[in-house]
Amino acid sequence: MQKNYVKKKKDSDDVKIIKLYNDTVEIKFNEKTHRYFVDGKPVKGVTSYTGIINKPALIYWAVNKCVDYLYENIDEIINSNDEGYISSIIDEAKKKHTEFKEEAATTGKNVHKWCENYIKASLKKELPELPTDEQELNGVTAFLKWIDEYKVEFLSSERFCYSKKYNYCGMMDAEAIIDGKKCVIDFKTSKGVYNEMVYQVSAYQSAVEEETGEKYTGNKWIVQFNKENGEFHAYSYKEQEKDFKAFLACMELVNRDKELKIK
Repeated sequence: MQKNYVKKKKDSDDVKIIKLYNDTVEIKFNEKTHRYFVDGKPVKGVTSYTGIINKPALIYWAVNKCVDYLYENIDEIINSNDEGYISSIIDEAKKKHTEFKEEAATTGKNVHKWCENYIKASLKKELPELPTDEQELNGVTAFLKWIDEYKVEFLSSERFCYSKKYNYCGMMDAEAIIDGKKCVIDFKTSKGVYNEMVYQVSAYQSAVEEETGEKYTGNKWIVQFNKENGEFHAYSYKEQEKDFKAFLACMELVNRDKELKIK
């Protein structure tokens, strides 16, 4: 089994140092802020670029946050004769979508974490205990069935990557042999799989191919865990060239937006 040959060491509690390109490139990754530095200079991560893609679902989510808050306070709005007080409730409703609190553990996140632990443990020939929660067990069982059906052999976990040519960083969730071919895998705890996720994985694949000079022979895979019920789904994508061009277009948009803001 191939080992992930990325060299890592701790610079501090929050910072990892990774050596790539035969130790000629040093990446520092701050786990707390999720920021990358290459040879001391800040470099954007892949998701900083794919994040520019419009997400209609988030617009509806933001609207619903506002509406929910108004419904929660509807009696006070109706019964109050104080325009200032009513305006303050409405203003608060407008800001509800900006409130980001640390999410509690969900079934999907727990299944996701178990599968990550499984990969790390399997590389050491040690397997974690199965979860006792029924929904989590269903998700894990489906994941293990996928591994068996597609003859998945994991090669690495959480591999850092960097493109010298395009100057971006990222962290690949996993590499594996699937049906006899080497593939990139990305895990998502979400309600669905979106196009930007495919572009994201294509960027990881391209960066590692650039570093190693070796091509992945199989499709890209996105493994999705439903964040509410832990259901498992696996999707494969084969058009790497088109997907990576879409990622580069995201880079162009982000970089041009930055230039215009400076002007």
